[in-house]
Parts: sequence; structure tokens; C-alpha cells
Amino acid sequence: DTMVPVVGAFVFFWVALASSPAAECAGSPSCSYDSTLEEADLHYQKGLNLTDQGDLATAQLEFQKAVTLNPEFSDAYYQLGVVFMHKADFQNAEPMFESAIRHNDHVPQYHSMLGLCTVQQNKLDQAFDAFSRATELKPEDPWAHYNLGLVLQKQKRFGPAEESFLEALNIHGGDKRFHQHLAEVLEANGKLKRALLYYENLLKFDPQDANAQTRAASIRMQLEQAERE
Repeated sequence: DTMVPVVGAFVFFWVALASSPAAECAGSPSCSYDSTLEEADLHYQKGLNLTDQGDLATAQLEFQKAVTLNPEFSDAYYQLGVVFMHKADFQNAEPMFESAIRHNDHVPQYHSMLGLCTVQQNKLDQAFDAFSRATELKPEDPWAHYNLGLVLQKQKRFGPAEESFLEALNIHGGDKRFHQHLAEVLEANGKLKRALLYYENLLKFDPQDANAQTRAASIRMQLEQAERE
């Protein structure tokens, strides 16, 4: 897996999906597989190889040839979207992921990438829908819950964001970002004692974390003042 470089705190590990129309048709008497689909598959495989080599411009041409020959080739649309994401061309990436989903709604990576693409354009409602679907399809993926939590945090829906970050932590508790954002939404929602616990967790990851030190100290002062009152 390779991380797509995107703006902000959102995280996605993209997978070079390698489905093949030829493989899907093998052994099926009802399949109308022909030389056109075979040619589309060849262009798709070339595109994957070129992407691995970093030649995104030529890879884009190969994926475009693949979808021209096979307009239902969902993975080729997905890879086109990935190419555009690498170039931070979110407007052109979005319809590619939408096309992939239109032809196959059951691949969590498609929805996660659509979520990343739309959140970069500040389309938070669409990003919420996309990440929600990703968590439905792959509930064991902590990053899908984390990304959903980030969208909810941006929308100031702190209660649901707390639930998403907790779900990510329950699956994989070893990433400090989960603790950081959970602490932030708990503090924003007035749950100061619990927020303090997670800021203290952050300081176990990094004792020199200046923001965690500041927030923890501020919360301790607020709690002490509340006790005196």
C-alpha cells in the first residue's frame, strides 16, 4: 500500500487494484468477454506499471484508453482518480471515483478516495457520506473511522466525532493522531476530565508535545477552578 499525499490530517492508503476483465470472465459461459475487453485490460495493466514507475502522465493515458474500451471498468476509473489525486487535481478526480462507485458500490477504497477528494474541496456533506459508506464496507479499518471523525470534527458534530475516533482507537490504539483528535473533540464538547486523559496519553507518545502540554495545563486549571467553586 502507498499513502497518497493529500492536504491536511486526512489519511488514506491506496491500493493498486488489479482486477482483470479477462480473469472475471474466465470459466463463465454467459460472459461476453472479447478482444476489446482484453485490450482494455492490457492498457489497465500498463497503467498500473507506469504508476509504480512514477510516470503518471503516461499512466493516465493508459487508464483513459482502458475506460474508453470498457466503459464499465470500475478499477480503471479508480486509478484515473488516483492519478489526479497525486496531482492535487481534486475536481477531475471526483468524477472518476464517482464513476468507479457507479459501476461497483462495494469497494471501500473507492468511497474513501471520494471522501478525501471531496473534503479537499470542502464538500463536507459528500465527504461524510463517502467515509460513512467506507466504514460500512470495511468496519475493521481504523482509518475509515478516523477520516469520518475528522469530517465530523470539521462540522462541529463533536459527539459523533468522538464515537468515530473511539472506534478507530478500539481497532488500533497505537496512533497518536487518534488520541489527539479524540482529546480535541472531548474538550470542545466540555468533557474535560476525559479530554485530559487523552492529552496525557499524547504526552506518553511525545513528552515534548507543546500543544498537548498547553492543553493539559489549561484543563487542569479549569478543573481546579471548578472544584474551588
